[in-house]
Amino acid sequence: MKKKIIMIAICLVLGLGGIFYAFAANNALQEEQLQSQQIEAIETQTEAKLENVLAQRDMETILRNNGLYEDEVRKNMTKYLETIALYQVPQEHINLFLDRAEQGQDLDKLLDIYRFLFTYHQDYSLMDTMYQDGKKTNYKNGHWLEEAFNEATNYQGGVLNEAEIQAYLDQGLTLNDVHTANIFCFKGVKPIKTILDERLSGKSWYEIAVTVYPEANLEAGKFKNEDGLTIFEHIKTGLLNRESPNVSYDKSGEENKISTFSIQKISAKTVSANVVAKQKDVEFVLNDSMMELAKQKLPSLTDEEIRTNIEEKGYLIREMERGLVIAARRGITLDQAIRFYLIEE
Repeated sequence: MKKKIIMIAICLVLGLGGIFYAFAANNALQEEQLQSQQIEAIETQTEAKLENVLAQRDMETILRNNGLYEDEVRKNMTKYLETIALYQVPQEHINLFLDRAEQGQDLDKLLDIYRFLFTYHQDYSLMDTMYQDGKKTNYKNGHWLEEAFNEATNYQGGVLNEAEIQAYLDQGLTLNDVHTANIFCFKGVKPIKTILDERLSGKSWYEIAVTVYPEANLEAGKFKNEDGLTIFEHIKTGLLNRESPNVSYDKSGEENKISTFSIQKISAKTVSANVVAKQKDVEFVLNDSMMELAKQKLPSLTDEEIRTNIEEKGYLIREMERGLVIAARRGITLDQAIRFYLIEE
């Protein structure tokens, strides 16, 4: 009798285990379907917005009227659509891009500035000042955005010279600490030295982050032991998806512990931007018209060399055009001219 009761108990346990497994699997399937529907909704809404933007005012014509080459037009248009999609750009700022481009300003640089200000929670009124500051060096310095921001804000976040950086390293901090502190100081809450001094005093990046980004409401259970860059990536993801950084946190996530779903939502906007760019024939790809212009402007290069330089190395036709002149004058390769000397011209 006891053996029979035990067997029944075992069967019940196994049966319940199967029920719970099926229940969990069904919930997982429902969640996956819901997420898929949300991704489709994001794509549909994003494409509709971008098509509406293009229908109102013609940025492509403005760029062509400014004398941009075919590849420059396509690069700018693709980046323009991606920026509007990813950064949820309101109409007033879209109008700003259009107005400034009509005035002859470099749309590519305006978009870089806008993305920078969005990422660091800064006032978009700084755009014009940063644009003019960047123009002083023709935007060629690799850190021109940071320098233009520092100029525009009267160095509110502070800067470190090499000796000061080395002093922090000698006290046990790492270059990663310095880099993270530099990112955090752009928020305008604490200068870089204060942040690094707090690290020296033993504060964790979580403790510092909650004072720099109080609006993020970072959960200690998730971020208490994370490094500063991981925390910042979650804050940035939250901004792009308009969700709490706590929502995107997934300890098993491969990229900075960001959940796959949060990454998919960002990717959906980029995909939609490229779909619209392709539909409107402004996608940044080497098509026949771009190749024809490249062959006209770069007669000394073969079709294969042109294709390699554009598709694999990412060079623009105008860069190669000027680079070839420098290469001939200095007796160097085109690669060397573009990478090391073009910024001096």
